[in-house]
Amino acid sequence: MALTISNRETFTVLDWLEADPERKAWWRQQAERLAKLDRASAIPRLSDLIYEELNKELPDGGGICGELLKSGLLRVHFFELALALLVDIGMPAEPQTV
Repeated sequence: MALTISNRETFTVLDWLEADPERKAWWRQQAERLAKLDRASAIPRLSDLIYEELNKELPDGGGICGELLKSGLLRVHFFELALALLVDIGMPAEPQTV
């Protein structure tokens, strides 16, 4: 993906998204599906989906470990990840003017 990622947490999730070929293909399919349904809402919907799926992956730990995981997750810029996925499938990063 060719966009600049703004922080380490976001880059770490991007690396996770791309590390496994099956996972990367699944996320590309989700991006394509959402872009076909409604291009205008594709970024926020994909952003929400990435957050929801990643939140499921985190262990449900209490105490300081759980709080650190939650705070790290809140630092991820899911909008950037969604935009990167959509650009990767060929959707322009900037809205097209006619």
